[in-house]
Order: sequence, then C-alpha cells, then structure tokens
Amino acid sequence: MNYQRIYNEIVKRAKGRTLEGYKEVHHIKPRCVGGNNTKANLVELTSREHFLCHWLLTRIHPASHGLRFAAFMMAKKSNGFRVSSGTLLELKEGNVKALKGARRRKKTTWKKNKKANDAIKNSIKKLF
Repeated sequence: MNYQRIYNEIVKRAKGRTLEGYKEVHHIKPRCVGGNNTKANLVELTSREHFLCHWLLTRIHPASHGLRFAAFMMAKKSNGFRVSSGTLLELKEGNVKALKGARRRKKTTWKKNKKANDAIKNSIKKLF
C-alpha cells in the first residue's frame, strides 16, 4: 500500500477547502522532524483525518518514535471516532519497544538519536 500517496491526497484535499465546526490543525511536515509553525506547513483536518495522517506517518517513517507517540496519544484521546483494538495495540507495542530500546542504549532517547532523526528528516525533506 502506498501510504505516502494517501497522506499526500488527504493534505492536498484539505488545502483546498474550508472546514466548518470542529477542526484540528496538522503540521504537514511534523515538528519532531524539523517542521515549523508557518502557515504553509499547517492544514486544517477533521479529527478522523488528523489521526489517520499521524497513523500514515508512522507507516511512512517507522523509525520515528515521536510520530508513533503522537498517533498513540491521539488514539487514546479519540475525539468522537473509534480506533480498532488492533491499531491501538500496534501503537502501544511500538512505543513500548522504542522505550525499551532506549533504555538498553543507556537511556538514549529518540531525540538524542541524531543518526535516525537525521535520516527521517532527510526522507521528509525529499517530499517537499
């Protein structure tokens, strides 16, 4: 499945519309990989689209703990939509695995893992 294409389509559709009622602001290029708060990097999404975008980003960049953690926190919060138990389990297990790996590396957190972070940043830069 082409997760990047799906993600790009959601963002493109959102850029060309105005949402009424409840909406959430999404960073197109996530802040944890060097994105900023400029208007060009922000898009308004429904809560369901927002979660889906974060879940897609975990598939596109599986090494990013920050993206996985964001999707997990959104799944726990779930603003009116239901997340399947399988998706929640996948996100939770991914976070536990990442945290255990960080402990084994003498408490090196994902933010301090410069090599992995740089690789993710570079792969996202190629998209924009």
